[in-house]
Amino acid sequence: LTLGEVEEFEEITGLALSNFGAEKPFPAKALIALVYLSGRRQNPAFTLEVARGTRIADLNYGAEVEEDESTDPTPLRAASGAP
Repeated sequence: LTLGEVEEFEEITGLALSNFGAEKPFPAKALIALVYLSGRRQNPAFTLEVARGTRIADLNYGAEVEEDESTDPTPLRAASGAP
């Protein structure tokens, strides 16, 4: 995540990203924000409502992502749902 995305994550959730880690669970609000920020990288029209409709089964935690100049690898990717 960029610093701007971290700031937006904190604005959306009201939670500090530093509150989460390997031993600390992510609440649904945090997962939705991460799906939203990831989805918006690929599609600027991606919305929080689309992120909220993403099924947990559609998430790829730690998925390998090919890096190129147009994308940034992220720890969480929605496999579907982008309009």
